Amino acid sequence: MSRTLIAIVTIAVLAVPAMAYETQWQGEPDGDLTIELSVNCYVQILWQDTVIEFDTDYDAPHDYWCYDLMGTGYALDGHPDGKFTATDAWAGNGDPFYFESRDGAYIYVKSNNALSMNVHTNGWLKATDPDCGDCYIPTYFTAALSGPFLVEGQDIGLGTIPFNGSGVYLYADPPDNTGGEFVEDDAVYGVYPDQWAFDCDPASQTWHLGPLCPYVEGNIMFLARILRSGMVDPGGDYTTWLDVTFASPDF
Repeated sequence: MSRTLIAIVTIAVLAVPAMAYETQWQGEPDGDLTIELSVNCYVQILWQDTVIEFDTDYDAPHDYWCYDLMGTGYALDGHPDGKFTATDAWAGNGDPFYFESRDGAYIYVKSNNALSMNVHTNGWLKATDPDCGDCYIPTYFTAALSGPFLVEGQDIGLGTIPFNGSGVYLYADPPDNTGGEFVEDDAVYGVYPDQWAFDCDPASQTWHLGPLCPYVEGNIMFLARILRSGMVDPGGDYTTWLDVTFASPDF
């Protein structure tokens, strides 16, 4: 009889519930962890060729020519009057036509930072002979991103840059030659042979490109165009220039 009572008492003790308690939190139960990295910005500008020269040698590859300033391809050979060089005194005589330089200026750029470019004009080619007075030859420039040319690490080449591979020509926005924005993604004027010719006159125009998003790499090519009118153009040396400036933001 006593064994039975002991067993019953033991079961009763185990059935007593535990005492209630509270958990106290100090601080927030969740949060964010931030991972940070600062990568150095790198911009490389190589002025590979800064002089544009028109052909002076009949035996050398000739400059391009065309009766129209824009909207058509320029030819290398076969001008009907046989005047293949822009320096010929009779080039364009009686029937003016345009030359585009086969020689170009080239700037190589490479950047892991946003990159912008400004191009400032300084007027038409002007004779340097003091006896000539104000003698000018109408002057224009074309510009292209050639190479291939990478923006955001992708080749943006929409067409062909003759003798330079793939690429895209810059065109004007607004298209009135009063300065403004360079645009590179147009399916018409952005590709050969419909490249845009930017008027160097009046002086003090500025064209702006960018900012181009990194990664940026490739060649920026500049060519010159002039209108020759034969003996109407006084003989002598002529010169003008473009001010080219690059910028990249500091953070």
